[in-house]
Amino acid sequence: MEELLRSLADLPRPGERIYLVGGCVRDLLLGRPTKDLDLVTDGNPRRLAERIARRTGGAPFCLHREMRAYRVVPRSGAPGIPVDVLPLTEPLEEDLLRRDFSINAMALPLQHDQMYYSIIHYRIMCSTCRLIDPAGGLDDLSAGRVRHVRPDVFTADPIRLLRAVRMAAVLGFTIVPETEALARSQAGLLAGAAAERVRDELFLLLGAPGCPESVRRLDEMGMLGVILPELMPLKGLEQNANHHLDAWEHTLEVVRQTERLLVGEELPEDVFEPAHRALSQPITPPRARRELFLFAALLHDVAKPQTRDVTPGGVITFRGHDEAGAAVAAGICRRLRLGGRETKAVARMVAGHLSPGWLSLEEPLDPRQRYRFFREAGDSAVETLILSLADRLAARGPWAAPEQIERHRRFVVEMLRLHFEGAPVARPVVPADGRELMRATGLKPGRELGELLEALEEAVAVGEVRSREEAIAFAERWVGERRS
Repeated sequence: MEELLRSLADLPRPGERIYLVGGCVRDLLLGRPTKDLDLVTDGNPRRLAERIARRTGGAPFCLHREMRAYRVVPRSGAPGIPVDVLPLTEPLEEDLLRRDFSINAMALPLQHDQMYYSIIHYRIMCSTCRLIDPAGGLDDLSAGRVRHVRPDVFTADPIRLLRAVRMAAVLGFTIVPETEALARSQAGLLAGAAAERVRDELFLLLGAPGCPESVRRLDEMGMLGVILPELMPLKGLEQNANHHLDAWEHTLEVVRQTERLLVGEELPEDVFEPAHRALSQPITPPRARRELFLFAALLHDVAKPQTRDVTPGGVITFRGHDEAGAAVAAGICRRLRLGGRETKAVARMVAGHLSPGWLSLEEPLDPRQRYRFFREAGDSAVETLILSLADRLAARGPWAAPEQIERHRRFVVEMLRLHFEGAPVARPVVPADGRELMRATGLKPGRELGELLEALEEAVAVGEVRSREEAIAFAERWVGERRS
């Protein structure tokens, strides 16, 4: 960041004004890394973007032709952050006062100042630079406050409702009472917001520190019921003696336990490290598997209200809530415009979150059952296993014996090890390819060949097939039995 600012410091030409604006100023004042730079200029934005590109080695392109907005991005593989350039179409103070929150409504002139660009701390900046701060953002930044700039802040853009909660979470700030009251009164505006933007802001919040507390804040401020109304019937829903919490509080506790597990608590290092690497990978950029996992944790019991029953003996049950929940969760994913791969992953996690618990009770456990778990969980096996443990840790009722919880934990760790070691039971590799099998059996591409390959995978997983010859012999027997 410092190097980039130094390289841009002398960009302004005589009579040209260029300002850093918005969130990057906030981050610079806090000494935090920033993901991009926003510049406004009273000059030509396209030419400024081209000059920045030449200076930084980046690539410029037009973001919005009518708005004359441009972006300069680092070339593939090169370090750096994007720089956005927009025209200054009104007095700068008026532009800043149209923004969302005071801490995002500050600007700094781009100028060559050795002290400014070598020491990025607000006390030095205030004494050496001309901070433009018409909304009192610096005072709010110093006091740790999120405060709206104008009364129509949320009607102008309802996504700012979610952003207020996220910013408070990310920065460890407090939403001032006036802003919170306004947000509560206008939470319903989110119903008219674009689903894609709701999704993006929600996933940023899920990736921020203190995710369960932020979800609770969304609920308290009336926003969660607008964007995820399916969760509201969980409130006050009594559960059986496995649980010490109602279904809603249990859901929040599962999210909390998931977050704990994702930072290495309860999991040995040889399992945590590869899990952490795997879940840090994007599934649909910029969304990572970790945020999608936390979303699935939030939805894991979404079908409990519709499956709740009470036996003649007075025992509360939720039979089938896993499979029913997968269908509900998939519908929510589609509504929020998540991709097909993401939707399938969330549905798999919700559908499979009970399975590891039941398998942990089997003694001894048939290798076929292990394989079938991994087959059903697919690419979401890691998340499904960890979610099951989070669910178990979040249920501490009188029926939840400590030894059962520990047994469940050991089973999850064992299964994760099998997965990361590439054990055949987790990742079977058939030692013969499809063409060899078709030549040996006379099968053509289609459903029957797919069923053969699935049967062969299971045979490899349980140790019945270890070589190419055994695979071909298995295939010939399998086809012969089907046709006899």
